[in-house]
Amino acid sequence: MAPPDLALLALVLQGPNAFAPDGGTEVQAATFGKAIQVTDRTEAWRELVACTNLLFNREIRMRDPMNGTARRVRWLADLSQITLRECVRVSLNPVLRTFLADLVSRPDVDMMKLSTRYSSRLAEIVREAVARKESSFEHSIAHIESALGIAFSPRFGHLRTRVLEPTAKDFNAASRAVVITEIEVVRNGRVPSRLIFRMAKKVGDDVPQFRFLDNGQGAGGDGGEAPPELHPRMGRGV
Repeated sequence: MAPPDLALLALVLQGPNAFAPDGGTEVQAATFGKAIQVTDRTEAWRELVACTNLLFNREIRMRDPMNGTARRVRWLADLSQITLRECVRVSLNPVLRTFLADLVSRPDVDMMKLSTRYSSRLAEIVREAVARKESSFEHSIAHIESALGIAFSPRFGHLRTRVLEPTAKDFNAASRAVVITEIEVVRNGRVPSRLIFRMAKKVGDDVPQFRFLDNGQGAGGDGGEAPPELHPRMGRGV
């Protein structure tokens, strides 16, 4: 999701009746505008209408816990746009209410503070590692791309600067339990193949400085990456 979509979903989930069987949430254009930093009321209303239309038509792929089959369901069950009051009223899909209520109430991460489309997925990866009592975990780049929901294999430089670094920092700001302190690149020769994530307990609101380690040989240090021609499509780890 793009940040405006996340802002809208956060406002919907914060509604007092968001998870009630017949509940719905009303979102004012002024409130939505403040969330996406749009001060003009007319522009905020235009953005709110466009965003709710997109969210209404958007689906999420879910796996049935009973039989393991996957299916696609809509985020919203109902949508009303009230022009005179410049507000919208939306109702969550009943199929998603239990899932989203659990997501919002989790004590380890403030899900409402996550602002990138990949942060909630990274939170799940970290949660699994914490459940295994690990202070670090290692995966192939292909696995990380799949877990984060990246449908293409970008150049590694783009994956690092546009996904991994901002997502780790976003997660750290929202996490209440642990933070990612380092991501280290493991290379097969000069080609990035795996990533090591190292974690530490979060103490209060203090967030340790995040580091991305890559000296071009897979060990510590914060250096360059392999020439683009050596890895035109990254993400195929070993």
